[in-house]
Formats: sequence, C-alpha cells, structure tokens
Amino acid sequence: DEDNEDGGVFWVEGAGSQLTLRNLAFSGVSDDWEDVEEDEPVELGGHDTGIYATQAARVTIENCWFSNFGRMGIRARHGARIEATDCTFNRHYFGAASGGPGSSVVLRNVDFQGANMYAAIADDGGRMDLKACRIRGARQAGLLAKDNGSRLRFDALTQFVSQQVPREDLPANAR
Repeated sequence: DEDNEDGGVFWVEGAGSQLTLRNLAFSGVSDDWEDVEEDEPVELGGHDTGIYATQAARVTIENCWFSNFGRMGIRARHGARIEATDCTFNRHYFGAASGGPGSSVVLRNVDFQGANMYAAIADDGGRMDLKACRIRGARQAGLLAKDNGSRLRFDALTQFVSQQVPREDLPANAR
C-alpha cells in the first residue's frame, strides 16, 4: 500500500472488519504543522491519522472529537466506508478523506472547526457526502475533489464560513 506511512491510531482492514466508536475524544500525536515555516517540510508524527479504514472495512463513528492529527482525522481507502455523525474535527491537515474506487465517507452533522488546512477531500475516485455539516475557517479550502472519478456532494444545510485574513496580509497591502 502506497499509504503505509499514514499509521493510524485505529487501523481497520478487510471485508467483514467493522469498528464502531461512540462518545470518545482523540487527541493526535503529530507535530504542530502550524509552526512550520513556508519553505520547511512538514514533519508528521508516527500515528498521524486517527482512523484508517481500508480494503472494504466498515467504520461507524458517533459523537466523537478528533484533534491534532497531522494528516487526517479519518480516512477511507480501497473500498472502505466510514460514517460519522455528530463529530468534531479540529487541527488536521485533512479532517476527513476518501480515496480509491468504492471508498466512501458519509458525514452527518459534523463540525470542522478552524485550523484544518482542508476540511474534506475525495481523491483517486473516492466519494464524500456531507449532510448538515459546518466548515469554519479552513485555511486552504473547505472541500476538495481531486482526480478522475472522485465525487464530493453536500446538501443545502451544509455551511461554510471562511477564515478572515488580516488586512496587512492581503497582496494589495504588501509593500
């Protein structure tokens, strides 16, 4: 697997594998990427993803909090499916990710708080559905669909609030 560097506090693999988590808080162990200078590489910790589901595994998450994972709070790959309801994601590079054909992440009433570079990504043919979610202050983009066959959908109840940039940081005010 090309993503074996992702680690994962919970690694769920294989058809028939299931994980259900309720009412838990996950505090990541990755380095703080906010303190890295623009021209420096970002150093990620050994377990830089909260939950990594792969090879058709199924994960259900309810009322959980994920914070400070250098890469991703949750990730579905290679046909895995993750459903998260009433969760909060804070301080990740990607809050939620779905990659590879047949992989899907369904988010219901999920709150992506500030200090995420991207709230959610669907790449490499993955699918991502957001239902009544809130994205507040994502630093690069709220949602990202990338690569052929990727699909990202959100309903009319999903909210996006951008992060305000200080006036002195705008290009027109640079000297």
